[in-house]
Amino acid sequence: MSYNERNNVKLEFDPLDSENPEWSSEDVANAVPFSGLPVCLRRVLSSGKRSPQKSLPKEKITVRPSPQVVTEFHAMGKGWQTKVTRPFRIG
Repeated sequence: MSYNERNNVKLEFDPLDSENPEWSSEDVANAVPFSGLPVCLRRVLSSGKRSPQKSLPKEKITVRPSPQVVTEFHAMGKGWQTKVTRPFRIG
């Protein structure tokens, strides 16, 4: 049983599509570990360079609301996670 089935999450896309097919046994057998890639490719993939952040990062906090509060936000539908932040905004 997948995470989505256990948690009753409906996906809006098909995770198994033509651009991202499930790996076959042959694909797994032919896979190359990172250390087996050419050095020039390893450098590019591990450079860790990102573009500068465009806006101020959000603060990570933990909030443990009651089940009733969570149910009310879930009932708002798509984008409920964004709506959770509205009561915390000043001004």
